[in-house]
Amino acid sequence: MDGASAVLELRASREQRAEIEALLEELEERAFVRRLWERDPSLWKTDADRAAVESRALSWLTAAEQTAGEAAALTELADSVRSDGIRHLILLGAGGTSPAPEALVAIFGPADGHPDLRVLDSTDPDAVLAIQEGDCLERRARSRCCPRGCRRRGPLDLRETLFIVNDTAGGGVETSCLHAYFRGLLDARLGEKAGRHFVAVTEAGGSLATAASELGSRAVLLDPVGSGGPWSALSFSGMVPAALMGLDITRLIDAARKTAAACTPRTRCSDAPPMVLGAVLGSSARRGRDKLTLLAPETLAPLGAWIEQLIAASTGKDGCGLLPVDLEPLGRAEAYGDDRLFVHLRPAGEKDEAADLEMVVEELVAAGHPVVTISIPDRWAVGGQLVLWEIAAVVAASVLGVDPFDQRDARETTDRTRSLLDQYVKNGMLPAIGPGTRPSSSTGDDDGPEAGREETRPIVVGVGDRSAATAVAGLVATVRPGDYVCLQAYVAPSPAVWTALDSMRRLVRDRLRVATTAGYGPRLLHGAGQHHKGGPDTGIFVQLVADHRRDPQIPGRGHGFAVLQRAQADADLQSLRSRGRRILRVELGHDALAGLRNVASLFREAVTRVR
Repeated sequence: MDGASAVLELRASREQRAEIEALLEELEERAFVRRLWERDPSLWKTDADRAAVESRALSWLTAAEQTAGEAAALTELADSVRSDGIRHLILLGAGGTSPAPEALVAIFGPADGHPDLRVLDSTDPDAVLAIQEGDCLERRARSRCCPRGCRRRGPLDLRETLFIVNDTAGGGVETSCLHAYFRGLLDARLGEKAGRHFVAVTEAGGSLATAASELGSRAVLLDPVGSGGPWSALSFSGMVPAALMGLDITRLIDAARKTAAACTPRTRCSDAPPMVLGAVLGSSARRGRDKLTLLAPETLAPLGAWIEQLIAASTGKDGCGLLPVDLEPLGRAEAYGDDRLFVHLRPAGEKDEAADLEMVVEELVAAGHPVVTISIPDRWAVGGQLVLWEIAAVVAASVLGVDPFDQRDARETTDRTRSLLDQYVKNGMLPAIGPGTRPSSSTGDDDGPEAGREETRPIVVGVGDRSAATAVAGLVATVRPGDYVCLQAYVAPSPAVWTALDSMRRLVRDRLRVATTAGYGPRLLHGAGQHHKGGPDTGIFVQLVADHRRDPQIPGRGHGFAVLQRAQADADLQSLRSRGRRILRVELGHDALAGLRNVASLFREAVTRVR
């Protein structure tokens, strides 16, 4: 069963099953699969200005084939890296370039005798310094350590470390700053040998390709596919890190090919698992079950971050979309509202933790919630999951009538960040965030007597302010059925932080029966960030922002990582406010964990007052 295809099972109401069957017939009549492989952009939009963009964006359809042609060269590079005594790989990236390799290292771990891999896609100063000091971000990020064990102890030996600068477009602010910082560090310690410790993965003609070549990097790998974002999983962005840590990428690619072969123009839509999954996603969103809740045992849970970004980026725009809910603590069936669609990733042959999960799934089905179970025969079949979800995402987008490749809402935050950094370099400080007001219509009472009036409820509070309890209670009071609460933690990852976030999510979900999401900033901007701003106005956002005692400076930028992270948080706050979203920033101070625990107490008090 090595790399065999996954099996889908849908348990839903008779009405939804009938709707899905009708959708699949409609997709068949539209010749969706044939037109997809022909890269026909009219499947989503007829706007001529977008046609070329979308046709190029669909290059991921052939990523498996094109990367397979480079597999031998990538294996040769991995062998040379290993023979040079490299024991550690650090992937510097942001956005769609990070979740897939991070999932692969968590699911597989490095092959015997090959270097381990750590992903750094954060601009948090303590996260940057943790990499430099040899800490394990995976252990810091969750309450449990790395699934395959952690081999990192003590300060990072730069002579044994290779940095993978992963930026397909070549212009990401986070990646360029991380590259500049670590390049400066190695230049100072290793001199002219520093270049041998960098590999760039990018596109021809981009700024990273030019900079990496001029700096004498060990290799500048120009991706032959050219797909960006979450669709880059099977291109160089995902497969170069996998190859360097010794994975047999041909086995992952073969699994991807098997899934793609089950969705060809000769296959009826109803017989193609990616088409069926896409129809289920689109149908559920149209029926108001637009919270895609992922259920997976620890062995497959790392896929969730990649699925989250893919689905949120594809569907969350024009006021609609599916919100992926990843790593939410499990609850009883009665804790979930009727806005949920559950997808259960089930590995074959697993018991213990998976048995408990099976019990929860059966309770959900018995309570009338739609559940899709995807049975995955072995670890190598993860390659097939990448294709399955990529195709399903664009199918769902077509069902919803949105352009899956239009990321204008997410780009807005990036543009605002650049503007704020320019102001900092010019003035020596970031512009102040005022207390602000919000339209009363953002509470959902658009037709009430107060519609159109402004509320003076604060946007920013300190965790110790007298107004903090009132502000949190006011935010909680706006929660309505079908909403979701999003916790945005601009703090350094740690097990204690994640535990605090988990407890808040469980409290809100169980008491208010709404979906909850949580993530670390700024990586969350590339996760569900597009949906937060482009999707429906059902989000309640809590920005949790810490101060930093250390601020490592970035060569040539005129600022450090603390300023960069703060600018990213400010930029997203501005973007969310401009759309009238319900948002509250809580300043945690220097002791982020103590601040989080105080916030948790404020939420506990607020939700217990809700009837």
